[in-house]
Amino acid sequence: MRLRGGLTSPEAPRLVHAECLRIARRLRADGIARVGILPASRAEVDAPSFAVDLGAALAELTGGAVAVIDANLHWPTVPRPPSTPGGDDDPPSSVPADRARAFSARAVRDGVTLVTPRLRSTATAGIELPRALLDQWSERCPHLVVDLAGFEALGNLGEAVGLVDGVLILAATGRTRDLDLLRIHAELPEACRVGVVLLG
Repeated sequence: MRLRGGLTSPEAPRLVHAECLRIARRLRADGIARVGILPASRAEVDAPSFAVDLGAALAELTGGAVAVIDANLHWPTVPRPPSTPGGDDDPPSSVPADRARAFSARAVRDGVTLVTPRLRSTATAGIELPRALLDQWSERCPHLVVDLAGFEALGNLGEAVGLVDGVLILAATGRTRDLDLLRIHAELPEACRVGVVLLG
């Protein structure tokens, strides 16, 4: 899987959308409702932008709601936005108070909700909170796109991968090293490897 087109190209949004639709069709055909995305190197890949683009493609393809979830409380990928009075900044009402304080939700595209940690936690390195959160959002959304960045560094990538049905590895064309791709590939169980997306 490859997303072509330079980021400054006038055609870039259209090309990215077309490729994300192709990936979304493959995910649906494979029965993957919860897809994890895992950058081969966090410094070289804009995982949040890709996650939202893929979420928008899934929402368009299925006509259903999609949640894009930054699951790592310890090292969140998406910066915490300022609170918007009266805005869509609340998790589902069924989420207990401790989880309600931990994560924030806001609409970012038609049919796409971005769920991010409210605050970075230096104490939380486990996956119990993300697991409960994903279960809650699965009740509302047929598809979840889950950013798994950072779990490898915390030493619990294997557990985090168990939260999803399959994993897309993200790489940057011309920048991600083959060794990084091979290392990530080797650390993932074979059954959960969906493919590699080359961004750029």
